Amino acid sequence: MNGRIKRQEQSNPKIPIIGKIKVGMKNERGLPTSLDYFRCESKYSSYFHKAYGDTPNKIEVCFFSDDWSDSCNERYECRDKDGRLAGKGDGKNWYLYDSNEDKYILCHDKEKVKKSGKWDIILTINFIIPKIPGVFGLFSFSTKGKKSSLKNIRDTFDKVLEMAGTVINVPFDLTVDKVVSQKPGSKFKFPVVNLIPNVSSESMELIHKYIESGKSIKKIGLINEQKIKLLE
Repeated sequence: MNGRIKRQEQSNPKIPIIGKIKVGMKNERGLPTSLDYFRCESKYSSYFHKAYGDTPNKIEVCFFSDDWSDSCNERYECRDKDGRLAGKGDGKNWYLYDSNEDKYILCHDKEKVKKSGKWDIILTINFIIPKIPGVFGLFSFSTKGKKSSLKNIRDTFDKVLEMAGTVINVPFDLTVDKVVSQKPGSKFKFPVVNLIPNVSSESMELIHKYIESGKSIKKIGLINEQKIKLLE
Protein backbone atom coordinates (compact mmCIF):
# COMPACT_ATOMS: atom_id res chain seq x y z
CA MET A 1 0.00 0.00 0.00
CA ASN A 2 1.17 3.53 -0.73
CA GLY A 3 -1.30 5.63 1.27
CA ARG A 4 -3.82 6.29 -1.53
CA ILE A 5 -7.01 4.48 -2.54
CA LYS A 6 -6.78 2.96 -6.01
CA ARG A 7 -9.27 4.64 -8.35
CA GLN A 8 -10.19 4.13 -11.98
CA GLU A 9 -9.50 7.80 -12.64
CA GLN A 10 -6.24 9.29 -11.44
CA SER A 11 -6.73 12.18 -9.05
CA ASN A 12 -5.48 15.57 -10.19
CA PRO A 13 -4.68 17.62 -7.08
CA LYS A 14 -5.82 21.21 -7.39
CA ILE A 15 -4.45 24.32 -5.71
CA PRO A 16 -7.31 25.75 -3.62
CA ILE A 17 -9.09 28.99 -4.54
CA ILE A 18 -8.71 31.18 -1.46
CA GLY A 19 -10.22 34.43 -2.69
CA LYS A 20 -12.14 36.26 -5.40
CA ILE A 21 -11.01 39.52 -6.97
CA LYS A 22 -13.88 41.77 -8.10
CA VAL A 23 -14.57 45.16 -9.70
CA GLY A 24 -18.08 45.47 -8.33
CA MET A 25 -20.03 45.49 -5.09
CA LYS A 26 -23.49 46.24 -3.71
CA ASN A 27 -24.22 49.80 -2.59
CA GLU A 28 -26.16 50.94 0.47
CA ARG A 29 -29.46 50.09 -1.23
CA GLY A 30 -28.28 46.60 -2.10
CA LEU A 31 -27.91 47.40 -5.78
CA PRO A 32 -24.83 46.33 -7.80
CA THR A 33 -22.36 49.07 -8.63
CA SER A 34 -19.13 48.95 -10.61
CA LEU A 35 -15.73 50.09 -9.35
CA ASP A 36 -12.53 51.47 -10.84
CA TYR A 37 -10.40 49.39 -8.47
CA PHE A 38 -10.04 45.80 -7.34
CA ARG A 39 -11.55 44.47 -4.14
CA CYS A 40 -10.90 41.11 -2.55
CA GLU A 41 -13.51 38.76 -1.10
CA SER A 42 -11.63 36.31 1.08
CA LYS A 43 -10.78 35.48 4.65
CA TYR A 44 -7.29 36.46 3.50
CA SER A 45 -8.41 39.89 2.25
CA SER A 46 -6.23 41.56 4.91
CA TYR A 47 -3.19 40.07 3.14
CA PHE A 48 -4.37 41.55 -0.15
CA HIS A 49 -4.99 45.02 1.27
CA LYS A 50 -1.71 44.99 3.18
CA ALA A 51 0.07 44.37 -0.13
CA TYR A 52 -1.96 46.74 -2.33
CA GLY A 53 -3.92 49.15 -0.16
CA ASP A 54 -7.69 49.68 -0.24
CA THR A 55 -8.29 50.73 -3.86
CA PRO A 56 -5.65 49.24 -6.20
CA ASN A 57 -6.25 49.52 -9.94
CA LYS A 58 -3.25 47.32 -10.79
CA ILE A 59 -2.04 44.06 -9.26
CA GLU A 60 0.70 41.66 -10.35
CA VAL A 61 -0.38 38.08 -11.03
CA CYS A 62 1.12 34.89 -12.45
CA PHE A 63 -0.36 31.61 -13.60
CA PHE A 64 0.42 28.10 -12.34
CA SER A 65 -0.75 26.11 -15.37
CA ASP A 66 -0.83 26.35 -19.16
CA ASP A 67 -4.13 24.46 -19.23
CA TRP A 68 -7.06 26.71 -20.20
CA SER A 69 -9.43 24.88 -17.85
CA ASP A 70 -7.11 25.61 -14.91
CA SER A 71 -5.97 29.16 -15.63
CA CYS A 72 -8.16 30.88 -18.23
CA ASN A 73 -11.51 29.13 -18.50
CA GLU A 74 -14.04 30.43 -21.04
CA ARG A 75 -17.48 28.82 -21.08
CA TYR A 76 -21.24 29.29 -21.38
CA GLU A 77 -23.26 29.24 -18.17
CA CYS A 78 -27.00 29.14 -17.50
CA ARG A 79 -28.30 29.88 -14.02
CA ASP A 80 -31.73 29.36 -12.48
CA LYS A 81 -33.83 32.06 -10.78
CA ASP A 82 -31.96 31.44 -7.50
CA GLY A 83 -28.58 31.90 -9.14
CA ARG A 84 -27.59 28.23 -9.11
CA LEU A 85 -25.73 26.74 -12.07
CA ALA A 86 -28.36 25.03 -14.22
CA GLY A 87 -26.18 24.32 -17.23
CA LYS A 88 -22.77 24.79 -18.80
CA GLY A 89 -21.26 24.38 -22.24
CA ASP A 90 -18.47 25.20 -24.68
CA GLY A 91 -20.57 26.08 -27.72
CA LYS A 92 -20.56 22.50 -28.98
CA ASN A 93 -21.30 20.33 -25.96
CA TRP A 94 -24.02 21.37 -23.50
CA TYR A 95 -24.55 19.95 -20.02
CA LEU A 96 -27.75 20.44 -18.01
CA TYR A 97 -28.16 19.64 -14.35
CA ASP A 98 -30.21 16.50 -13.71
CA SER A 99 -31.64 16.44 -10.16
CA ASN A 100 -32.33 12.70 -10.35
CA GLU A 101 -28.71 11.93 -11.24
CA ASP A 102 -27.39 14.85 -9.17
CA LYS A 103 -24.91 15.75 -11.89
CA TYR A 104 -24.61 17.58 -15.22
CA ILE A 105 -25.68 15.42 -18.16
CA LEU A 106 -24.67 15.94 -21.79
CA CYS A 107 -27.78 17.16 -23.65
CA HIS A 108 -28.16 16.66 -27.41
CA ASP A 109 -31.57 18.36 -27.60
CA LYS A 110 -30.80 21.88 -28.84
CA GLU A 111 -34.32 23.12 -28.14
CA LYS A 112 -34.13 21.91 -24.55
CA VAL A 113 -30.79 23.65 -24.13
CA LYS A 114 -32.19 26.87 -25.60
CA LYS A 115 -35.28 26.82 -23.37
CA SER A 116 -33.33 26.04 -20.19
CA GLY A 117 -32.67 29.74 -19.56
CA LYS A 118 -30.44 32.68 -20.44
CA TRP A 119 -26.91 31.66 -21.39
CA ASP A 120 -23.98 33.96 -20.63
CA ILE A 121 -20.35 33.75 -21.70
CA ILE A 122 -18.11 33.71 -18.62
CA LEU A 123 -14.32 33.91 -18.40
CA THR A 124 -12.55 33.00 -15.16
CA ILE A 125 -8.83 33.35 -14.56
CA ASN A 126 -7.15 31.67 -11.59
CA PHE A 127 -3.81 33.04 -10.51
CA ILE A 128 -1.21 33.51 -7.81
CA ILE A 129 -0.52 36.98 -6.41
CA PRO A 130 3.26 36.90 -5.77
CA LYS A 131 3.16 39.98 -3.53
CA ILE A 132 1.07 38.05 -0.98
CA PRO A 133 3.43 35.82 1.02
CA GLY A 134 2.66 33.38 3.80
CA VAL A 135 -0.42 31.73 2.25
CA PHE A 136 -0.61 29.10 -0.51
CA GLY A 137 -3.58 29.36 -2.82
CA LEU A 138 -5.12 30.93 -5.89
CA PHE A 139 -7.26 34.00 -6.41
CA SER A 140 -9.87 34.13 -9.16
CA PHE A 141 -11.43 36.84 -11.28
CA SER A 142 -14.53 36.35 -13.48
CA THR A 143 -16.07 38.58 -16.13
CA LYS A 144 -19.00 38.61 -18.54
CA GLY A 145 -17.65 41.60 -20.49
CA LYS A 146 -17.58 39.70 -23.79
CA LYS A 147 -16.82 42.81 -25.90
CA SER A 148 -14.18 44.26 -23.59
CA SER A 149 -12.61 42.61 -20.53
CA LEU A 150 -13.32 39.02 -21.55
CA LYS A 151 -11.80 39.37 -25.02
CA ASN A 152 -8.86 41.44 -23.74
CA ILE A 153 -7.88 38.90 -21.10
CA ARG A 154 -8.47 35.77 -23.22
CA ASP A 155 -6.58 37.07 -26.25
CA THR A 156 -3.59 38.25 -24.19
CA PHE A 157 -3.37 34.93 -22.33
CA ASP A 158 -3.51 32.95 -25.59
CA LYS A 159 -0.96 35.17 -27.36
CA VAL A 160 1.61 34.94 -24.55
CA LEU A 161 1.08 31.17 -24.39
CA GLU A 162 1.72 31.02 -28.14
CA MET A 163 4.78 33.29 -28.13
CA ALA A 164 6.49 32.08 -24.94
CA GLY A 165 5.29 28.47 -25.07
CA THR A 166 4.06 28.86 -21.49
CA VAL A 167 2.41 31.31 -19.10
CA ILE A 168 3.77 29.61 -15.98
CA ASN A 169 5.74 32.08 -13.82
CA VAL A 170 5.37 34.83 -16.46
CA PRO A 171 4.46 38.05 -14.60
CA PHE A 172 1.36 39.96 -15.71
CA ASP A 173 -0.34 43.12 -14.55
CA LEU A 174 -4.09 42.90 -14.06
CA THR A 175 -5.44 46.44 -14.46
CA VAL A 176 -8.85 48.10 -14.30
CA ASP A 177 -10.08 51.42 -15.66
CA LYS A 178 -13.55 52.97 -15.84
CA VAL A 179 -14.48 53.91 -19.42
CA VAL A 180 -17.45 55.68 -20.98
CA SER A 181 -19.68 53.74 -23.35
CA GLN A 182 -19.16 54.58 -27.03
CA LYS A 183 -22.88 54.31 -27.78
CA PRO A 184 -24.27 57.66 -29.07
CA GLY A 185 -25.88 59.68 -26.30
CA SER A 186 -24.83 57.28 -23.53
CA LYS A 187 -22.96 58.45 -20.42
CA PHE A 188 -22.80 54.95 -18.95
CA LYS A 189 -19.44 54.06 -17.40
CA PHE A 190 -18.17 50.55 -16.85
CA PRO A 191 -14.90 48.93 -15.74
CA VAL A 192 -12.58 47.37 -18.32
CA VAL A 193 -10.02 44.87 -17.06
CA ASN A 194 -6.83 44.17 -18.99
CA LEU A 195 -4.12 41.53 -18.65
CA ILE A 196 -0.70 42.95 -19.57
CA PRO A 197 2.49 40.82 -19.73
CA ASN A 198 5.51 42.22 -17.92
CA VAL A 199 8.02 40.74 -20.36
CA SER A 200 8.97 41.85 -23.86
CA SER A 201 8.30 39.92 -27.06
CA GLU A 202 12.03 39.24 -27.33
CA SER A 203 12.01 37.73 -23.85
CA MET A 204 9.04 35.56 -24.76
CA GLU A 205 11.02 34.16 -27.69
CA LEU A 206 13.93 33.33 -25.38
CA ILE A 207 11.57 31.56 -22.99
CA HIS A 208 10.12 29.55 -25.89
CA LYS A 209 13.59 28.48 -27.06
CA TYR A 210 14.52 27.52 -23.49
CA ILE A 211 11.45 25.28 -23.21
CA GLU A 212 12.00 23.77 -26.66
CA SER A 213 15.50 22.75 -25.55
CA GLY A 214 13.85 20.44 -23.03
CA LYS A 215 14.39 22.56 -19.92
CA SER A 216 11.70 23.42 -17.38
CA ILE A 217 10.79 27.01 -16.67
CA LYS A 218 9.05 25.99 -13.43
CA LYS A 219 12.34 25.70 -11.53
CA ILE A 220 13.27 29.32 -12.24
CA GLY A 221 10.45 30.86 -10.21
CA LEU A 222 8.78 34.16 -11.11
CA ILE A 223 10.43 35.38 -14.30
CA ASN A 224 12.05 38.81 -14.59
CA GLU A 225 14.35 40.38 -17.16
CA GLN A 226 17.51 39.44 -15.21
CA LYS A 227 16.51 35.78 -15.08
CA ILE A 228 15.62 35.84 -18.77
CA LYS A 229 19.14 37.01 -19.64
CA LEU A 230 20.48 33.87 -17.96
CA LEU A 231 18.45 31.76 -20.38
CA GLU A 232 20.48 32.94 -23.38
